[in-house]
Amino acid sequence: DSRPLRAGPACCNIVPRLYLLITVGVVYIRSRECSRKDILQDLVEMCRGVQHPLRGLFLRNFLLTSTRDVLPDTDDNVSDSGTIEDSIDFILLNFSEMNKLWVRMQHQGHSRDRTKRETERMELKILVGTNLESLAAWRVSQ
Repeated sequence: DSRPLRAGPACCNIVPRLYLLITVGVVYIRSRECSRKDILQDLVEMCRGVQHPLRGLFLRNFLLTSTRDVLPDTDDNVSDSGTIEDSIDFILLNFSEMNKLWVRMQHQGHSRDRTKRETERMELKILVGTNLESLAAWRVSQ
């Protein structure tokens, strides 16, 4: 049934649409109808459409937490579902993009709001670090 896939494009704004597409993508991965590797690659690439640093950080954090249990976890390259190396590439690409968004936060807004912006930015560094934590925890479980 392709109704969930049609719901994403029907959504007006890109951010809610991407949250919906991430959710549908994870369900689609679990159904094992398509290549897990391709869907994950598409999801991480689609998140580049969000240019607002704060919204992008939260979207990418949602992507990471949603896909954590569906990442490829074998070295078997026979199937189309991906390998451990694909999972590591996915997490590192997401980390790289989150880092860019986090750095960009320091240059946005008025200079009079600089201390408030820096405080918010320091609180958000935890979101960026969850990629490294995920990579370390995921690798240890292997």
